[in-house]
Amino acid sequence: MLRKLPLKGTADSDVRMLLVPPVLNPVSASHLSNFIPIGLQALMSSLLQSGIGADIYMPHIPIVKDEDYRKVALDILSGKPSLIGFSTWCDSYPYSLLIAKEVKKAAPDVPIIFGGPQASIIPELTMSRFPFVDFILPGEADNTLPELIKELLNGSIEGYRNISGLYYRDENHETVSNSHAAIIGDLDSLPVPVYEMAKDEGIVWIDAGRGCPYRCTFCSTNQFFSKKYRLKSVDRLLEEIEYCSEKLGVRWIGISHDMFTLKEAFIRDFAEKLARINKKRKKSYLWSCSARTDCVSESLLEVMYKSGCRAIFYGLESASPKIQKEIRKNLDPVLASGIVRYSASRGFHTVVSYIIAFPNETSDDLNMSLRSIILEAAHGVNTQVTLLSVVPGTPLYSEYLNDLVYDGTYSGFSDIHMTGRSEDLVLNNPEIFSSFYHIPNKHIPRETLVLISKLGNYIELFIPTLSLIRDQLLEDLPAIDLCGYVEAHIPEIIGSDNLLIPELYFLIDSLRRYLESLLEKDLQPFARDVFKYDMTKAFMVRKFNRWQMINAMNMSQRQSERIRLHPKNRIRRRPYWDILESEHYLYEYILSPAMMRNRNSFRKGSYHYLVLPVSHRHANIYKIPKKELSVYRFEGEMSVGEIINKNKEKLPEDRILRIIRRMIQLGLIETTYPEETV
Repeated sequence: MLRKLPLKGTADSDVRMLLVPPVLNPVSASHLSNFIPIGLQALMSSLLQSGIGADIYMPHIPIVKDEDYRKVALDILSGKPSLIGFSTWCDSYPYSLLIAKEVKKAAPDVPIIFGGPQASIIPELTMSRFPFVDFILPGEADNTLPELIKELLNGSIEGYRNISGLYYRDENHETVSNSHAAIIGDLDSLPVPVYEMAKDEGIVWIDAGRGCPYRCTFCSTNQFFSKKYRLKSVDRLLEEIEYCSEKLGVRWIGISHDMFTLKEAFIRDFAEKLARINKKRKKSYLWSCSARTDCVSESLLEVMYKSGCRAIFYGLESASPKIQKEIRKNLDPVLASGIVRYSASRGFHTVVSYIIAFPNETSDDLNMSLRSIILEAAHGVNTQVTLLSVVPGTPLYSEYLNDLVYDGTYSGFSDIHMTGRSEDLVLNNPEIFSSFYHIPNKHIPRETLVLISKLGNYIELFIPTLSLIRDQLLEDLPAIDLCGYVEAHIPEIIGSDNLLIPELYFLIDSLRRYLESLLEKDLQPFARDVFKYDMTKAFMVRKFNRWQMINAMNMSQRQSERIRLHPKNRIRRRPYWDILESEHYLYEYILSPAMMRNRNSFRKGSYHYLVLPVSHRHANIYKIPKKELSVYRFEGEMSVGEIINKNKEKLPEDRILRIIRRMIQLGLIETTYPEETV
């Protein structure tokens, strides 16, 4: 006899499933605005096609205290869903479980279904330790989720047995598992995902394919999507791109597949057809993708660029040949560097990721990666660094599970914000939450690895400076023991109790001293202004991140430029932007340092630039006319009327109001509105 969880309602149209994304905490992921994974968009589409009502929950309640899990749970239940499905990732799994537990307390008759990468990899552990999870559907649930809901509706408890891959409990509360779900071979057979659920500022991510044939020891992708590599057809992808353009008005397309460029003939066909479409359009489609460096060539990149590809992400992980072999990534670091640098020089926004703290990584291995990080940045490449995360289902997990150590420092996949309950969950279940632990490294102290990961993620903020001194870095870096340099300075870095971000101060001071030594030789004086810009940007990005954390409860979206202002409106300056004064005209160089690094001089004068962070890693630069400076420059809080009176001798009132509206639109200021002006 199987355990039955009846649904209210007798017809599909009476049922409403609520899908809950894995990014559940605005405090931890405020930079992932409106982030909805492509998998949930595809699932919702499959449900709707099957006649089942569905929606996706949009997280908006910050989780900073233990009682907040119940608040989120009640918010999820406020729409009275018939059943709830949680998509899960390793880094947010504590949130998903604690919220699901509160959901079950408040609404015991509402079935809870888990899916997504984390639950799919450890279904037995999850079912055995968390009785409030009623079902787990591993892998690709496009077909099996509608089947499960129909069986729940029909009351056909015997039908559970016919759902591939399903984990459930019998009447004795024993976990039952069915045979693995078959992968979906023909992705063109699936309905178009509900892309409208995740459009963010004119960008949409297209579901291009699934599967990874590689066997990297740290990655679980092929455990979730299988090793069978699949893509939608070229024609289907182009149809979805044009659908997003017509329905949503977007022209920037992100291709969602870790291995999109695996088959060169496919990419050439796709790029050539897209290029022909672009010729007929007033504004060409622009697109981005992820790739392995050994799955692209300069000629293929050229074809991709001509079709509108403008951004590409590479996972290098390590610049050490030894580590490449150990983690089974098997890239040639020298060849990989050539592809990465060519991409940046051709005009792609190029991002390359590194992982440090592999168990057998030595200081020599780490030095290779550190030099690579700095030199790739000096070639205009955006670099990212994470500490190794031990993910369930990976070879590293199997080998080192019993050696894991918890120290409260997380991998860097997210800015996870732990509470007492979530940390207790992690500490009591290392097999489930292994990604919160680390493997001890016998060669390099943990504090050194943690500090280097922080320093590594600041490097990309100094790309303009590093590009200017690329030739000197190429000459000097091979002889520098970077790992030893950092380790030797750890006491003074950690001992800087008066500094909130000692690692950033350390990096800035190290760069400043190196620059001064170069200026004594033949480095051009405008390098000081470029460094000043980078330094300002780095501090503003840090302030931006901190401000988001503190103000998560009252996050204000950027307001419309077309806003009615009243003299009594109060204007308050936000703290995360600044105006930079420069003796040189740097604007074009800052926008594209890799393309303009060979310039020997910059126009001199008096120039002012607004430095404004736009994410947890990046900032924009805007030119500010000298006449408008006094409008931007105010401290504390003022009324619109006071700002007008202060500037009316220099600027007409309508221009002052336009500047204020622009400041509101950019998120530079907060304003209150008298009731009669709204």
